[in-house]
This record gives sequence, structure tokens and C-alpha cells, in this order.
Amino acid sequence: MARGGGTQRLSTMTTGELSNTSPSGPCERIRALPRTYLERNPGRIGGAAMSAGLQAAVAPHPGLPLGAGAAGPLTRVRLLRIAGKLDVRLRFGRPLRIVRLAPHRRVALFVPIAVFCRIQRELDGERVTRSDLLILMASAAQTGIKIVDGITPAVHVLAHASGEVPVNLVLQQIGVIAAQGIDPAAVAPAYWRTLHNRLSAGMALPDYSPERHAGYLANRVVR
Repeated sequence: MARGGGTQRLSTMTTGELSNTSPSGPCERIRALPRTYLERNPGRIGGAAMSAGLQAAVAPHPGLPLGAGAAGPLTRVRLLRIAGKLDVRLRFGRPLRIVRLAPHRRVALFVPIAVFCRIQRELDGERVTRSDLLILMASAAQTGIKIVDGITPAVHVLAHASGEVPVNLVLQQIGVIAAQGIDPAAVAPAYWRTLHNRLSAGMALPDYSPERHAGYLANRVVR
């Protein structure tokens, strides 16, 4: 495990390892898929994805929720689709806006503390060869955060599933929550952490009822 500049780099990480990792500095690095198409073909993606065309998009504007600008920078999530090779998309989330950089490349912008889910799949034609799912919270602080490839700045990782079966289990649970009329992006962050721990332990995933959600929202109002 290489270390440099106070940042811990994790070349690979399984679902179970996420909850057992203790950062040695203010943030860690998590690479969702080792030796991914992105890493093998850096020229296809281009470093300009987060530069010139994006600078205007991240400037303050009237649509930014009150106080969000002062809480921290916008989180930028790279979304990418290369037919038969790579698919990086959002499963849920409320991006402030999505910037189209190229026909196959976009960047979603999130305000601090926004919760979202990113799915990354490597493909061999129609066949999925690698799957990775992350439920993340855009960071408003510099502690307890992880560096995730394709996302800047670092974020809080609430849940992580790697492999087709664990990813599908989490997707099914997200679908159950949405079917109750609950936006998964508004679910209590503590629930996603519990889901991650249950998934890591091979246990049944926890339920999230409308009553629990109402209690979470009421508690937020009190605070």
C-alpha cells in the first residue's frame, strides 16, 4: 500500500474491506475497478474533461441552494459511455446540473452533502465483465473522505458493492425504496451505511419504510 502526501492509496478494495479501512490521513483513495478501461486507455478520456469547458459550468449561479456555495465546492462526477466497453452512470441523485462535454462524456455537478449513486460497468461487447456501485455523499468537510477515480473533490463513501451479485442486490433494494415513493437520494445516510455493513457480512439487507423516512425527515427539521 503506497502512501504519499498524507493520502492513502488503495489499488483494490472489496466490499468488506471498505468498512475495515482506517485512514492514516485526512482522506483515502478508492479505485473502484482495478486496471479499468479508463486506466488502459487514458487517451480516450482526456484530462480536459474537468477543465476549460467545465469552468464556466461550476461558477456560482442563481440555481445554487441557499448556503451551498459557502459550504464547499461542487462535486464533479464523470459519466461515460463507450459502447461495448464501458458504462459509468448515475442510478440516483439530484445533480445541480449535468454538463455535456462530448457525445459519450458528461459531468454531473452536486452541491455539498448531496447523496448519489454511481454505477460503473466494464463490458466485453454485451457481456458485463466488472461491476461496481458506490453510494456517495458530496463532501462539505475534509475529514472521513475518500478519493474516488472520476470524482472531484474527495467524497464520503456510504456504501460500496463490487461484483454483479452484490451490485444487483443493492439495485433491487434501491428499487424497493423508490417503489414506496421515496427518493433514494433523500434516504437517511445512516441507512446506506447499515446496508453496506449488512452486505459485507452476507446478511439480508435492511428495510427502509416510509415511517422510518418520515422520522428521519422530522429529525432533520428539529435539528
